[in-house]
Amino acid sequence: MDKNDLIKKGKSKKAVGAALLSVGAVFTGGALIYTGLFMADPEMFGIPLGSTSDGYYRRDFYLNPGLFALPIGAPCLAVGIINLVRGKNMISDANDPDEESRRSMEMVPYLTYQPKTGAFRTGLVANF
Repeated sequence: MDKNDLIKKGKSKKAVGAALLSVGAVFTGGALIYTGLFMADPEMFGIPLGSTSDGYYRRDFYLNPGLFALPIGAPCLAVGIINLVRGKNMISDANDPDEESRRSMEMVPYLTYQPKTGAFRTGLVANF
């Protein structure tokens, strides 16, 4: 991929990441605010699930509707952050004039067998 394509792709990934991050923040923030309201007054902000009574005490049960927004908001936040970071890395890779400086050190595991002793040996090799 040439430099211009990499920059274009990086910018589009950053834009998608920012949009997903915004959607996730709205859903998660709304769930947190609604949970605060639910804790303050469950009768007004909750979904009634039923009640029990043992003769002396009556106990009402309510469901917090804000919990339904978290399964939408949390993945949007995570994917948005990942896309922002990947887009930023693509743009910085495209703007880096030195090809070799992009390669980082990589630790590769290995396993060997010593037939004389019957022992296995493991370790790491650094690839540059």
